[in-house]
Amino acid sequence: MYRIYALRQPGHEGGRLALQYALAQAGFSPKLEPERLPGGKPVLSGFPFSLSHAGDWAVCAVSDGPVGVDLERERPLRHAVERRLTANEQNELGQLPPEQWASGFFDLWVLKEAALKYTGQGLAGLSQVEVSRQPVRVLLPGVSAALLPFPEAGYHLALCGEARRPERAELVVLN
Repeated sequence: MYRIYALRQPGHEGGRLALQYALAQAGFSPKLEPERLPGGKPVLSGFPFSLSHAGDWAVCAVSDGPVGVDLERERPLRHAVERRLTANEQNELGQLPPEQWASGFFDLWVLKEAALKYTGQGLAGLSQVEVSRQPVRVLLPGVSAALLPFPEAGYHLALCGEARRPERAELVVLN
């Protein structure tokens, strides 16, 4: 079971509020404060979750096992950001027509960050995780990934979890 709570509230505050809602929905105290792993991943014992925020939105993904989520808003990029991708990922981007490059990049980027949040590595592990958008996959044993539709145009959302159909995640938009 994967559920993603989305809240139109920017920044860390939006993530905190989405987490509080998720905790309350699961019967936990919304006042619980997460600890941070060495890679920066916030954790709560007995409550697997992942947070992300971009633009005007924040998301909190919950599951019954390890989970990673990333949300990005499309924006103009310099091609220099390609250096942050593996050679295979760069090759995949290079095969796209120029008008699809930004969208393709953000699909790869959210998959990569969701995988890094799943593992708890943080951005230090960028070169250690390889992803693909055609077909959607993360090259980590036992990890599944999905690119999910987001209710506002220009946003890219990815979810990673144990090999259990993350593409069936339920997206709940909070008011």
